[in-house]
Amino acid sequence: MRLCSRCGENVSESCLELDFTSLHAKLRSEYGPASVQLDEVHRILGNLHQDLKVLESASLEIETHRSCILEYGAQIQSLLAPVRKIPNEILQQIFDECCDMNYFVVSKPSPTSVRSLRRKPAMAISSVCSRWRTIAFSMPQMWTGISLEWNWDAKDDMDDFDKLEHQNLFFPLTTFLGRSLELPLVLDFVLKATPKFPNNSLHPFMAQLERQTYRWQSLSFHSERFNLKNLFSRYEFPHLPLLNNLGPIDDFVTIHSIGKDVVPRLNSLGVEFFFPDAVEFPKFPFTQILHLELREVGDCQVVGPPEDPQFVTFPSMRSLTVRLGKTNPVNLFRSIFSFLRAPLLGTLHLEASNSRWTPGSWSNIGPFLTFVQRSSCPLTTLSIKSIPLSDSDLVHLVRLVPTLHYLTVTETDLVVEDSSITDRFIESLHASRTSLLRPQAEPLVPRLRSLTLETRTSGIYPHIVVDMVCSRWIPSAISYASGKPYPTEVVPHPVDCLREFILRIWNPEHKDLPEYIEKPLESLERCGMRLHVGAKGD
Repeated sequence: MRLCSRCGENVSESCLELDFTSLHAKLRSEYGPASVQLDEVHRILGNLHQDLKVLESASLEIETHRSCILEYGAQIQSLLAPVRKIPNEILQQIFDECCDMNYFVVSKPSPTSVRSLRRKPAMAISSVCSRWRTIAFSMPQMWTGISLEWNWDAKDDMDDFDKLEHQNLFFPLTTFLGRSLELPLVLDFVLKATPKFPNNSLHPFMAQLERQTYRWQSLSFHSERFNLKNLFSRYEFPHLPLLNNLGPIDDFVTIHSIGKDVVPRLNSLGVEFFFPDAVEFPKFPFTQILHLELREVGDCQVVGPPEDPQFVTFPSMRSLTVRLGKTNPVNLFRSIFSFLRAPLLGTLHLEASNSRWTPGSWSNIGPFLTFVQRSSCPLTTLSIKSIPLSDSDLVHLVRLVPTLHYLTVTETDLVVEDSSITDRFIESLHASRTSLLRPQAEPLVPRLRSLTLETRTSGIYPHIVVDMVCSRWIPSAISYASGKPYPTEVVPHPVDCLREFILRIWNPEHKDLPEYIEKPLESLERCGMRLHVGAKGD
């Protein structure tokens, strides 16, 4: 007599022995494109179906075994799940994309507090099944991104402190630090309360991270009440040997107190500044950085050009992002650009900090244009977002950067009157034709390869756009733009071939306008230009 290993019933007449142990081992170990043998799975399912028929025809009271058959059948069908066919290497790539940051919020423990895995993707993924757990444990980089929002005032709000609850609070962080092994950490801190006790020692949760400073690689910090030094027990910066990315940091003054020897590998910095702090730029300690992001906050009330300005030269800087605050109309000279020089700058992003700028053109554009001239840099990428420029100012700017390859102008947050994307600007980009804003014969931005324009204006004549784009479609110039020398009998092209043109018009009243532009350009798209002309409403 043969008995079921699960329910103990007599199964002598059964076609198939229900071996749950072997099935579970197969589910946990066999995967990948070749892991599923369809014929075998279908044979097993057929035998299970036959066993169910035998039970029903016999009219026996063995409902327990019937449930065993149904459970076994459901688990066998799991072998056919599409996700099991995905190789581990693909899953690793997916997991890596999902787990860039894991979020912790530290508040005072309470009986109603609930821990959620939703904002800790590494923990959530490792809890799905044994296979995913094994993969997650083999990827320590999944556990290195930690964002910490601190809401528990350790100085004044430690009443009814319970040591056990306290230990349970930071157990998940201990898990992450352990599973990340010794890989560099990416950290983001938001301090809404102090993590320090009255004796200035750090809360144990934060102290765990302080003990790992030797592997901090990227650090960002946000707080309206505390400065960066509140992260450390001795209120001074420890040695951060791996830190190469610092920012965004809303603490410009503290940045000056960090010595180069503290962060010897720093090459990327993002910081907020209140304009009066900009006069300290000549003392800026990190001139070796490759990437700088500045965000201006507040208004400057001082009128007049800076007295005897001293420039900070960033000899190696490749990219600069500046987010401008609200411009004070009476302050025509004070600008962060008055203190900068970047002779090797290749990428420049300029945008407004506020989504809606006060109507009216950018009043202190002068220092910015002077910065571009002073730097004489080989700029190849320029992005301008939500900055109210006149079309003549925009033409003046692009004339200063003949090396430009990629130009993006986005004005969807501006009123139509402040738009620089006008017929006059587009005419000035024509490869050979002069215009009102470009009376010179030589073309503007002769190396331009990609042009993206987003605007709310509807006052653009389609034929002007079409003529400009067609004048810059020169396929024969592509090979020479990549460095191939011109033959002696070939006259060099005055401009490179425009390979990408994107125009988006955010105006619901003129949704048909893009069609009149795109239709005549379809032949260029068929020949290889990347083209998109569309309309978007509010």
